[in-house]
Amino acid sequence: MVKRKFIPAVLICAAALSAFAGCGGGQGSFNGNLGDITVNPGDTCAIIKIKDYEGEITVRLFPEIAPKGVAKFVEAANNGYYNGKNFHRVLEGMLVQGGALNTDGTDATIPLSEYFTIETSDKARNFYGALCFAKDEKYGNYRQFYIVTASEPVDIDEVAADLKEQMDKYGDQLLKDKKKELDGQYKSMTKIPDAVKERYKEKGGLFRLDGTVTVFGQVIDGFDILEQVQSVEVVAGNKIDDLNESLGKFSRPLHDIFIESVTIVEIPQPEETTSSKKKK
Repeated sequence: MVKRKFIPAVLICAAALSAFAGCGGGQGSFNGNLGDITVNPGDTCAIIKIKDYEGEITVRLFPEIAPKGVAKFVEAANNGYYNGKNFHRVLEGMLVQGGALNTDGTDATIPLSEYFTIETSDKARNFYGALCFAKDEKYGNYRQFYIVTASEPVDIDEVAADLKEQMDKYGDQLLKDKKKELDGQYKSMTKIPDAVKERYKEKGGLFRLDGTVTVFGQVIDGFDILEQVQSVEVVAGNKIDDLNESLGKFSRPLHDIFIESVTIVEIPQPEETTSSKKKK
């Protein structure tokens, strides 16, 4: 697929209308998705078009944080890999997932060389709208991705306090391994920086996935499309979710949702004027 370039004055300002985007700043001040996202010359975005949906989802990619992941995603998109792939997994209030080789969410037999390592960063979290790779637990990342749709505010301190209360109350009844697991969860929550806690309280998200997956982008526009996708009717059909009692949700869309295209867009650097060249 041929890359398409923005008309800067129009599309950068269009991104500025979204909740996350703005104009100004620069690469040196890049802080992942811990704050509002800026779109500047030199940045790379992805435009996700879904078949039969009016509008597009615009994502600012994070090569500063996940260089390998972004490079792999951009390569796949430019080669047309995602065209015609589906969103096979929709967990309302949690995430939407797609990009598998097969429509049932499987990737068949892939050479191990095609997988790549997980990249994590304290500046890239599973906030609402985060674009992340859906990893294979054994081999790492391939091409499947998910977008976080959990938008309810999360008070991590409150979650930690509730967990501690339950552990104190029922700890003696728990198996040793389970007690150790819950204690680890509690301690990890107490170590989360205050700025991250505040962001989850403001934006929502899936904080328990932080540090375990590659967050390589953030939705900056098209949240209405994202909400439409995550609200579709779902049925049984994804074995992991069907058997996962902790989720208590089916996740297979009743009607197929196909990705029409993923277009990579590079924000061009401003052209040098004659006067600026003379100043040099």
